[in-house]
Amino acid sequence: LSTITLDNCTTNDAAIPLIVRKIGKNNLIADGKLLHMRCCAHILNLIVKDGLYELKSAIENIRDSVAYWTATPKRVEKFEEIAKHCKVKIEQKVQLDCKTRWNSTFRMLSTALPYKVVFTRASRVDRQYTCLPSEEEWEFAADVVERLRLFNDITEIFSGTGYVTANVYFAKICEIRMKIRQWSTCGNAMVEAMSANMVAKFDKY
Repeated sequence: LSTITLDNCTTNDAAIPLIVRKIGKNNLIADGKLLHMRCCAHILNLIVKDGLYELKSAIENIRDSVAYWTATPKRVEKFEEIAKHCKVKIEQKVQLDCKTRWNSTFRMLSTALPYKVVFTRASRVDRQYTCLPSEEEWEFAADVVERLRLFNDITEIFSGTGYVTANVYFAKICEIRMKIRQWSTCGNAMVEAMSANMVAKFDKY
């Protein structure tokens, strides 16, 4: 046994010393210091979740809009009718995110963005719909989606099961570190705050 890859939780941290004692330090590489390998995909998840905390208010209107138009089958049907009227092709249906899973927030934003004109038209058709995002919020969401796409793509690479990942992870980890460092001087205060949170979590591991 050389290494064990585990998610980052206290029960796993407590289990590793027990395993080391059971096997014996002398039977392990570097006396067992390398036995516990942190799960890269899980660390990425923690990094992005910490970063997204800063953005929750900026994307709230988009989340509320998606929640409103997916609340009932009748509203879904009405939204699709408005999309047809606006000549917007429905390739992916808008879907509400799970706030604790950043990749679902990424999917929610990326599927909502192409329907920006539909949401605008819907606000004129339905007076009960009162959470239309502003132009600035749409622009910000588009910016965030492009930044999150990096994490989404790399998480998919790390999670691959049909190929070796040990030869690609280090370069991808470096790429993430370089990108979040660049975001810290992008000029957008909210993105810079997101970057600071991400760097703190990255450096922890």
